Amino acid sequence: MRIGNSASKPYDVGYGKPPKATQFKPGKSGNPKGRPKEILSLKTILQRELKQLIEIRDGDGTRRITKREALIKSLMVKAIKGDLNTVKALIVIAGEDAEPEHNPVHEQALSPADQAQLRHLLGDTALDMSIGPQSRKRED
Repeated sequence: MRIGNSASKPYDVGYGKPPKATQFKPGKSGNPKGRPKEILSLKTILQRELKQLIEIRDGDGTRRITKREALIKSLMVKAIKGDLNTVKALIVIAGEDAEPEHNPVHEQALSPADQAQLRHLLGDTALDMSIGPQSRKRED
């Protein structure tokens, strides 16, 4: 199909070749506003802010540390001065960063049927071993 009376080569309209009249003009984008900016979560904004460096006075000079470090340092100063709320906050912060403790299989009390089976297999000494919370009760 030929469009216009131009002396140039004919332009075929088809798959991947839209009519010249509907094509974007040079210098104009098909999406002038662009891709919308990502909406950041509060957690992401806080993490980004805590990673930024600031200068602090340290002794005779200055040095650059992250805002996270500066925050911990200021909390530590308050805690050392005796502010109990700050001490509690530091304990919570330290607990969040700590690696989870390795917890073995949760202990459960043995049912009477399990106790009888264990007694049958191992003898009476099996119940003297530490098996679940029930076995820890002392009889004085």
